Amino acid sequence: MCGDCLQVHRKQKMTRSHSVVTITELPSNPENVMKCSEGFTCSDHHGEEIKYHCKEHSVTCCGTCYFDYHKTCTSVTDLRDELPSLLKEVSPGHILDELIQVEHHLKTFSEKNESNIYNLKSLMQYTSSSEKSEEKSMQYWMTLKKR
Repeated sequence: MCGDCLQVHRKQKMTRSHSVVTITELPSNPENVMKCSEGFTCSDHHGEEIKYHCKEHSVTCCGTCYFDYHKTCTSVTDLRDELPSLLKEVSPGHILDELIQVEHHLKTFSEKNESNIYNLKSLMQYTSSSEKSEEKSMQYWMTLKKR
């Protein structure tokens, strides 16, 4: 975050105690990873630390929630086991790869859009010329009918 946001983050009562590290520091220092995962507590069971991630329900939960609601779920993992893979997803290299893919998709979309515009203009010209031909045919037919 920028310096101004960091200042506000440090002044807020709820976020004052957060350890703030740069995104590039996270993957290289396992100690920072563990600091980031500490201190998140369950909103249903105050004081209990969030330890699990249920992929089936897309929620994180404490030990009590796990046993009460997610014991039968097949895709519950320990957050500490997931952190390294999650950090790879937010690594600068991964984000750059994602941006390159987005740029490629935007270029493809733009090219298709230009092609569609060209086709639409061609269709409009054809329609206009068809209308003119139809009008000339009607005028000719009317001329013949008058004779």
